[in-house]
Amino acid sequence: MRTTLSLLLICLTASGLSADETETAASTAPRLLSLAGVIQEVESANLDTLIAREGVTQAVESIRRARAGLLPQAHVEIGQSRNRTVFFGLGDPIHTEPFNRFAADLSVAVPVINMTSIALYQEARHVAEKSRYEYEAALEDLKLAASELFVASLRAREALDLARASLARAERLRKIAAERVEAGRNSPIDVSRARLEESHARQTVIERETAVFEADQRLKRFLNIDLLAPVEPLAIDLASSPAELPEHPPVNLGAVLEKRSDYLAGLKAEERARLLVRAADWQRLPSLNLYGSYGYATETPFDGEEKEEWSMGVAVSIPVFEGFRTRAEKAIAESQLRAAEHRVLDISRKVQSEVLIAWEQVRAARSRLEVGRENLSLAQETYRFALNRFREGATDNRELIEAQLGLDAAEINLLDLRLQHLLARLYFARACGSVETVFDLLK
Repeated sequence: MRTTLSLLLICLTASGLSADETETAASTAPRLLSLAGVIQEVESANLDTLIAREGVTQAVESIRRARAGLLPQAHVEIGQSRNRTVFFGLGDPIHTEPFNRFAADLSVAVPVINMTSIALYQEARHVAEKSRYEYEAALEDLKLAASELFVASLRAREALDLARASLARAERLRKIAAERVEAGRNSPIDVSRARLEESHARQTVIERETAVFEADQRLKRFLNIDLLAPVEPLAIDLASSPAELPEHPPVNLGAVLEKRSDYLAGLKAEERARLLVRAADWQRLPSLNLYGSYGYATETPFDGEEKEEWSMGVAVSIPVFEGFRTRAEKAIAESQLRAAEHRVLDISRKVQSEVLIAWEQVRAARSRLEVGRENLSLAQETYRFALNRFREGATDNRELIEAQLGLDAAEINLLDLRLQHLLARLYFARACGSVETVFDLLK
C-alpha cells in the first residue's frame, strides 16, 4: 500500500511539473504576425488611430449640438425673492413695503424660421463628413507605416539569417585553412585571415541580433503590444508581378480619385465653402420665433395662495444695419471657396502624380530585383570557383575571402531589393487609395 501511494505521488508530481513547463512554453511562444493581420490590427490597436477616431466622434456630436438650435428649448425656472420697489415721479420717491415672491414657470421657445441656425447645422454636417474622410486618409497612412515597420522587422530577421549563414561559411573556411596548414600546403597567415573574417562575421551577427530587437520594439509599440512579449513576423507570400509590366499604371486615374479619402475630404471642404457663401446672404433674412411660459406665483411657497400666470407671443427679428459685417463675411466666404477649389485641383494633380511615380517605382524595383538575382547567381558561382581553387592549392585564401564578402554583399543586396519591391507595391497600393489592395494588385 505504501509503495502504491509513493508511486502515485511521484506520478502527480511529474504531471504537475510537466503542466508548469507547458504553461511556461506557451507563455513564451512568439506571437505570429502576418502583413494582412498587421494592416487590419492598426484600426483597433494603434493609439494614433484611436485618437483620430475620437476626432470623428467629436465631429458627429457637433452635429447634434448644432441641431439643438433648430429644436424647441424648454426650461423651468423656480425662484424665491424678497423685494422692495422704489417709484419716482412727482414729489418724493415712493417706497413700497418689503414683500416676498415665489414663482415657478415653464418657458418654451420654438424657432420657426432661423436661417443662421440652419446654416450652422448644415456646416456641422459637412465638417463631420470631412473629418470622417480625413480619419480614413490618416488610417491609410498609419496602415502604410505599420507595413513599413513589419517589413523592417522581417528584413532584420532575414538579414540575421544571412549573417548566421555567412558565419557558418567563415567557420568552414577557417577549418579548411587550418587543415591545409597542418598538412603543410598553406601558410599560417591563411588561418589568421580566416579567423579575422570569422570574427567579423560574429560581430555582424551580434549587430543584426540587436537590429532585430529594435525593429520588434518599434513594431510592438506601434501596434500597442506588450513590449516584453515575443513576436515573429511571417514571411510574405504575395502574388508575383508579371514579367513585363506596362508603361502606364493598370488603374483608371479618375477612379482612383474617388477612392482617395484626402481628395473626398477636399470636396467636402469645397461644399462647406459654398454653403458659407450662401449662409452669408441668409443673415439678411428675418428670423421668426414662438415663445411662451406658464406657471404659478405666490408670496410664500406652498401657502395655498398660488395664482396662475402665463404669457405667449411671436418675435420677429429683421436685420436692418449691421455695420457691413454681412458684406465682409460674404467676401471672406467667397475667398475661402476659391481657395478650396484650388486645393481640390492641387490634390487631384498630386494624387495622379503619386500614382504615376509609385508605378514607375514598382517597375524600377522589379528591374533592380532581376539584376540583383543575377548578381547573386554570379557571386555564388565566383565563391564556388574560389573555394575550389583554394582547396586545390592554386591560391591562398585571400581570393576566397573576397569572394565570400562579395557573396555576403550580394545576398543582403538581393534581400533589400526584394523588400524594396514589396514596399514599392505597398506605396502604389496606398497611392491607389487603400494599402490592403496590395494583395490584389498585379495578380
